[in-house]
Amino acid sequence: MTARRRPLRDLALAAFLIALGICSVMLVRSSSAQTAGSGKFPVFEPDNAWPKLPNNWVLGNVSKIAVDKHDNVWLIHRPRTVPADKTPAPPVVELDANGKFVQAWGGEGTGYDWPDAEHNVFVDYKDNVWISGSSPSGQSKTKRSDDMVIKFTNSGKFLMQIGGRTVSQGSTDPKSVNKPGDIFVSQKTNELYVSDGYGNRRLIVFAEQVEAGLKVAVAQVADAQGVRRWRGGSLMIQRLPPEGTALAREAAEDGWRRAVILMSSSTASELVDPALSPETLLFRLFHEDGVRVYRRHDLVARCRCSRARVETVLRMLPPDEVAAMKVDGAAVVTCQFCSATYRFDDADLHALVDS
Repeated sequence: MTARRRPLRDLALAAFLIALGICSVMLVRSSSAQTAGSGKFPVFEPDNAWPKLPNNWVLGNVSKIAVDKHDNVWLIHRPRTVPADKTPAPPVVELDANGKFVQAWGGEGTGYDWPDAEHNVFVDYKDNVWISGSSPSGQSKTKRSDDMVIKFTNSGKFLMQIGGRTVSQGSTDPKSVNKPGDIFVSQKTNELYVSDGYGNRRLIVFAEQVEAGLKVAVAQVADAQGVRRWRGGSLMIQRLPPEGTALAREAAEDGWRRAVILMSSSTASELVDPALSPETLLFRLFHEDGVRVYRRHDLVARCRCSRARVETVLRMLPPDEVAAMKVDGAAVVTCQFCSATYRFDDADLHALVDS
């Protein structure tokens, strides 16, 4: 984070004391007010008017604070911890750099499992908001387990969910999490890193999730000699991220729906027909929209994981979370794509901290 944003990071750190019920926020008195050379530490004072919320809303226990690329502050709190005679704010609250209320949203909805104990909020470089929970710990009033990470737009529109409620199969489950301690999205690789250490004992990385359509067919088909052989074929389309104005994004949405409908019109016999080339099928389906055929690339089994990449991620985690990942004296990270395993004993972990 740049030097310009460091004061706001201090604000976010101080505001975390809300969760402990100490005060609403602590602001740093300028060290210039201290006597030069006195050696005194900055003085922290409570600002009981921060944050300013509408509708007489009250915050419950605040479990996480994040700062986005616009220097706006995002809080996630636990409305279930607000006293019955008070009105809780929605779980996710956005404030500007001066603490002025911007918006609030979150809670149960259609298509996703909202956590029973709100725990994490992270705003990525695309302004998407990622949420996770910690139930049945974290003052949850249910024994259900928060085994999910949910992705929203910054206005609260649901985009996708990894995992679900009470579905985790443990530290070897590649499709869910179990009360993750922290979440982070890398701008360089567009991958989601999950410190999955409260219920599980691992760091898990999920590749970029893109909206896609897939159609698959398998059948016995006669070849040129009349011999019937098993043959499979598939057609997949992927949606590119929308860009530009709201009107352009709306047009892209219409185009995506049209592409899905056209793809769905393909038949199983077309997908497995050895006499029908992919180029011909694509033209048959999408000729009204224009078809560009690129040079064919053969599929190659390979993975981008490496020990160096895992070390980079481990350096980013707090030492206590890394320690919680250890089993039998070592932290073991397994790539869920290629199954490569990277083992870090105490000496390796100490070297990472010192590097």
